[in-house]
Amino acid sequence: MSAEIQRRLDRLEAIGRVIRDSGRGLALLALGSAAETARMDAWSDLDFFAIVKPGEKAGFVQDLW
Repeated sequence: MSAEIQRRLDRLEAIGRVIRDSGRGLALLALGSAAETARMDAWSDLDFFAIVKPGEKAGFVQDLW
């Protein structure tokens, strides 16, 4: 696995930790090659949905860190 792919996977894991640790998130749904990491390559982006509690969407969208 290339360093670039590992960097993307590490970023996806970090996003998942933020969602989990916030107490406001419910799930992280990875799509495309982010869901099937064997398909990831140097040009892959991170497609995902953050599933959050009702009323919490704006807080996540405004704080993208």
